[in-house]
Amino acid sequence: MKSSEIQFLKVFRYNPIAMVLVEPDLSLAHTNQEFRRLIGHANRDLLGRSIGDLVDGEDGSRMVLRLRRSLDSGSPEQAESWEEFRLLRQDGQTRWIRLNTEEIHDRDGELIYLLLMFEDITERKCFDQEREAYRQRLEHLSRRLLESQEAERRKLARELHDEWGQTLTAIKMGMQAVRGGPGVDGILDTATAEVDRLIRHVRELSLQLRPSVLDDLGLEAALNWLIAQHKRAGMKLDLHVDLDGQRPSAEVETACFRVVQEALTNVRRHAGAEHVEVRVGCRHGQLDLLIRDDGEGFDAHRAQEHAGRGRSLGLLSMEERVSLLGGAFELLSTRGVGTRITARLPLHAGTEEFPSSPLAAQDGVLGT
Repeated sequence: MKSSEIQFLKVFRYNPIAMVLVEPDLSLAHTNQEFRRLIGHANRDLLGRSIGDLVDGEDGSRMVLRLRRSLDSGSPEQAESWEEFRLLRQDGQTRWIRLNTEEIHDRDGELIYLLLMFEDITERKCFDQEREAYRQRLEHLSRRLLESQEAERRKLARELHDEWGQTLTAIKMGMQAVRGGPGVDGILDTATAEVDRLIRHVRELSLQLRPSVLDDLGLEAALNWLIAQHKRAGMKLDLHVDLDGQRPSAEVETACFRVVQEALTNVRRHAGAEHVEVRVGCRHGQLDLLIRDDGEGFDAHRAQEHAGRGRSLGLLSMEERVSLLGGAFELLSTRGVGTRITARLPLHAGTEEFPSSPLAAQDGVLGT
């Protein structure tokens, strides 16, 4: 044996990376100490066995296919195409590994072995799984919080309308019934005016908390009401709604309404816009929303960073509502040009597979 071969075997046997040499038929020819520790087998139990036998379930067939592709192509798979597999230990436990391969040839260029190198990624996989479970718990909690918030708003709105509104109306009627007494009319006029003001205020609070038109007549009617409110405040708005005769689920209607409500509030407070356009379209089981203004614009990236730190609850709320329904949200803004918000949601909550960037105009529903 040449000195170079002896040197290679020393490096191979005591390398901290788990490695094996397999024959062209994928049977094990040599294993190093770290691989045996990883797999929990003695060397005598491994030699001659197919490498696929040491891999858990369908991963074994997948690894064999991967290695045969390397043999057939005459070159090992590139590093960027590393795949993950589950090795089956002698004690029945599994270890997640990443595989890399190299070919070893003799002086005549004939393939002698495939060198397989294994990176143990079990701890990383466990961490990823725990992180995903935590993310799902947070998503579930966020959804429940939003549902509870809407339920509480609906309850308060009903209470304000049914209880306080009716009580104030009864007080007003009672005051009007005692008119005519000496010196009473002036006092009653003042009191009646105050009661009228309170009735209007209670009605406005009720509608702001949860407009009953959203539950009773649906999204289009609720948006028409919302636009009318902002127009009375002096905003110039255009609303275009085409739901193609369909009604979204209650969750989607609420999310869309709240996004528009928050966006218009931000425009009124900060944008200085002369014109705002709101478009809602429905096609292929999806609801597309576009809100566009010609206001001052702002640094969208910085605003989203602030939202991520909890400093911009309005923007965070819009993104969260859309995301929790499996939709996609996008905000673009340019100083001196204006702001554009697009969102794409499933028409009925629970639909999956949505694009990561809702280019809402691409299918012609919302225009450009």
